[in-house]
Amino acid sequence: MTGVAIDGGPEVWDKRFQLLREVAPKVTTAAFPISPEWWDSPYARRVRTAAEKAGVSLVIAPVNSPSGDAEYRDAFAGLRERSADAIMVIDSPGALARRRLIVELIRELRLPAVYPYRGYVEVGGLIAYSADIPGLMRHAAGQIDQVLKGAKPEEIPFYQATKFLLDINLQTAKALGLTIPPALLARADEVID
Repeated sequence: MTGVAIDGGPEVWDKRFQLLREVAPKVTTAAFPISPEWWDSPYARRVRTAAEKAGVSLVIAPVNSPSGDAEYRDAFAGLRERSADAIMVIDSPGALARRRLIVELIRELRLPAVYPYRGYVEVGGLIAYSADIPGLMRHAAGQIDQVLKGAKPEEIPFYQATKFLLDINLQTAKALGLTIPPALLARADEVID
C-alpha cells in the first residue's frame, strides 16, 4: 500500500490559529463546528491544543450527525451566545460539501474564519491554509505510474504533504473591517480582490 496524505499533522492547526491571530489579533474564542462524537477524538484534541498555544479558547459548535443544511444552521445559530468571535472550520468532506452554506452562515455572523481549503475562499471565505492538493494529486499520479511500470506499492514510500497554500479573500476582509497585514499578503499564494 502507498499513497499521499493531505493532513499536514498537528502543525497545520498551529499555523491556522497563528493566521487567525494575525488577521484578527483580538480574537479570544473560536467556535469549531464538529459532531459531538468527534469532540473528544484525538483529532479534536489536536485542534484544542493548537488553540491553547495561540491563546484562543475553543468551543464546540455541535453539528449533529447525520449532518445536513439544518444541522449546520442549528450549529451556527447559537454562536453569539457562546461568545465566539471567530470560527475555525474543520477539514471534513461533509463540511467541504456544504462550503457555500458554511461561508454564508459565517458571513451572516460577521466573524473572521480560517478554512481548510481554497474552495471556501473562492466562495467568499476569509482565509484558507491547506496542503497543495493539485501538487499531491500530481505526486499520486507519479505513484500510479510507478505501479503501472511494475513497482510494488508497498515499496513506494507514503507521501506526506510538504507544501501548503495560503489563500486570502480581500473583499471578505474589507466586509469584516479587517486589514490584512502586508507581510501576510506577501506570503499569500493567492489573493482574491
